[in-house]
Amino acid sequence: MKKHEFVFTAVLVASCADNNEYSSLTVRGEGFGNGQAHICVTNIDADEVVACESTTVHEGVFELQLDKIMQPMVVHRVNAFVDLDENQRCEFGSDAVMTTEVREATTVTFANEDTWIGDDPSGCVSFGGVSFQVSVSGLTKSWLRYALIRMNTDGTTIDKVITVDNAPIAQGQALIDLPGAGQQGRFYQIAFFEADTPDAPCNDSVFYRHAFGASGEDDPFTCGVSGGSTTFLGDITKPSDFDTGLCSDFTPTT
Repeated sequence: MKKHEFVFTAVLVASCADNNEYSSLTVRGEGFGNGQAHICVTNIDADEVVACESTTVHEGVFELQLDKIMQPMVVHRVNAFVDLDENQRCEFGSDAVMTTEVREATTVTFANEDTWIGDDPSGCVSFGGVSFQVSVSGLTKSWLRYALIRMNTDGTTIDKVITVDNAPIAQGQALIDLPGAGQQGRFYQIAFFEADTPDAPCNDSVFYRHAFGASGEDDPFTCGVSGGSTTFLGDITKPSDFDTGLCSDFTPTT
């Protein structure tokens, strides 16, 4: 996958009071198209949402000041997305998706370009993202090339190829792990083929698909704790648990 460029900065503003005072967090991003920016900050130790805010991106820039939310000496996760397709849902592969952890006074910067599409699905887990974890066995080569595919609302036809990536094969097994990559209420498929290299193109060799049913309602996002997404777990033996796939599965679309 091509790495794009984007700048996201999380600046922790330290309190002037003693160490028992909560401090503030300024979240700033630059290099976007138009859209709404949504921020969810969670206290990891307490598994608690401490801030859930939205703001408008103006001329590619957004900034939010979150006052007195950061507990001293505690790690907080900042999950965020810019809703580039304006469907009020955090979606890996379509929106600018980001995640980072901060403790005490710190600055975190991600550098990408202004057409950035997130390549880290875990940023969506605070916004109702559905996670996928699939263990595939019965493999014979070194790499598993896979695609995550979103289906239409009744699960019958391909709506969008969300991402194409790879996983190493060891002792005939590989793990596909995509935290927060999907949306509630949507159907998905995993397609894969075996390869000798991690960047091998799809060709006429046989490969497979496995479908996941929908979970929950397809509603606009609400902030939740970082680990609050539904997880679809699969333990699959190739090829008995799969239907045959197509090379078009490995052509990302938006």
